[in-house]
Amino acid sequence: MHRSGISFLYSGPVASSQNLFVQVFACCVTIVALDYLHDTWFYFTHLWMHKWRWLYSHVHYLHHQSKVPTAFSGYSLHVAEAALVFFDEIIVCFLFPIHVNVHRLYHLYTTLIHIGGHAGYELHPLVPSLEQVLWLLVGGNKVSMHLNTVLYHCIHHQFPNKHLSLYFTHWDKWLGTQKTDYHAQIGAIKKEQAEKLANSPRASPGIHYAILLMCMLWTLVGSVLAYVSIYHIIHQFVSKKT
Repeated sequence: MHRSGISFLYSGPVASSQNLFVQVFACCVTIVALDYLHDTWFYFTHLWMHKWRWLYSHVHYLHHQSKVPTAFSGYSLHVAEAALVFFDEIIVCFLFPIHVNVHRLYHLYTTLIHIGGHAGYELHPLVPSLEQVLWLLVGGNKVSMHLNTVLYHCIHHQFPNKHLSLYFTHWDKWLGTQKTDYHAQIGAIKKEQAEKLANSPRASPGIHYAILLMCMLWTLVGSVLAYVSIYHIIHQFVSKKT
């Protein structure tokens, strides 16, 4: 699409200005826009998979076999679900200008967020998203009312009709799919974690982060290898045709 000029993907400098701050700011704006669009697409396709019983029982059921999510649950899903949920990676190319490398790296990085969201251990405030980093600068260790946590999605695996969003909570709030006692639950978990760290240095969550990081790393490596392999296969196929 980029080579054919049939999308808004572009190469060269990220922004017209060569100023580093402008370049970084342009990347951040693109990432936030992609996050909101991805979250919206995910929410409504996810809602559809739960409301249409045939689609749930033949496709989405596979992901919900993980009643207690682990880092490996993030991509435990049907190939049809993967094609549906991640089709927005193509759609966004036709909505606004995106640097081709930002597009590639962004959608590789989202693999880490999907794995982290299924970690089975509350990582807050170390949820690996740009919005969480920005929130840390403002709210510190306080849980944001607008951003998802690991618990937020874990609740969805226990209560399938609740918490259908990916990064943010606004669609769940507006459409009545947020569990009313979520904030009390996350508050209790944060308090328990703080007490364990205060009473026992050996209770450090470092081992959990280390295991999660290893899972993320292997998944990212696998994603890159798959991406490169598919690219070369398609490139060879197109070259033979031409």
